[in-house]
Amino acid sequence: MSVLKRVSRALVAMTVATTLAISAVAPAGAITDGRNASAGVLSDSMVRLNIGNMSCTGTLITPEWVLAARHCIPEDANVGEAVLGSFIQGDRKGIAEVRTHPSADLAVIKLASPSGARTANLHGTHIQPGAGAKVTGWGGWSQNNLILGQQADANVVRRITNLDSPDRSAQLLEAEIYRGRLLPGDSGGALWLNGQVAGVLSMSTATERPTHDGTMGWYVPVAEHLDWISRQTGKVVPP
Repeated sequence: MSVLKRVSRALVAMTVATTLAISAVAPAGAITDGRNASAGVLSDSMVRLNIGNMSCTGTLITPEWVLAARHCIPEDANVGEAVLGSFIQGDRKGIAEVRTHPSADLAVIKLASPSGARTANLHGTHIQPGAGAKVTGWGGWSQNNLILGQQADANVVRRITNLDSPDRSAQLLEAEIYRGRLLPGDSGGALWLNGQVAGVLSMSTATERPTHDGTMGWYVPVAEHLDWISRQTGKVVPP
């Protein structure tokens, strides 16, 4: 595993205190009670990240770069690995470099060597409330011993600001998750719209033992940060 080169400041895992009727907002989790990620780009581009003491989800957007959440990068992390694909024993690669967004909960992670796996495209337009989407994550593999990455369905409810997070001015996409739920342990998973990555999971109403069928997730909208992602990774966004 490679030593991480920190290019801009990283953020420790979020600690939040806003209480909702169903549970407390917490660092985002992985999907459980969902289904295996669909064959194709959703499963091929999934990445399980192990950085320091954090285990998160990311998405391969170029052969060398993974899109993930900034709070998945511990301040004291100096080693890490990425496991590519939706199978738990996927292609393992070291991590060469991490670049974190100066304000948004986004990070891009450079692999030690390029991957031949299929990469995901980025959604370049703003999402409207009511949009139906899919979400992917590492399915509570540590809690439930699942060996395949998972997906669930989502309905984008609204765009929201002033959540109790390190950046209260951040605008996030609020999504209701169904046919699956989120659990603590994996952040950074993708919100998919029309087969493209439209958001990165930042926070959720996940709990270790949910008493309700679904969860709410808050996603950083990719469309608002395309310039930064492109500058860091060279990812070309389709017009």
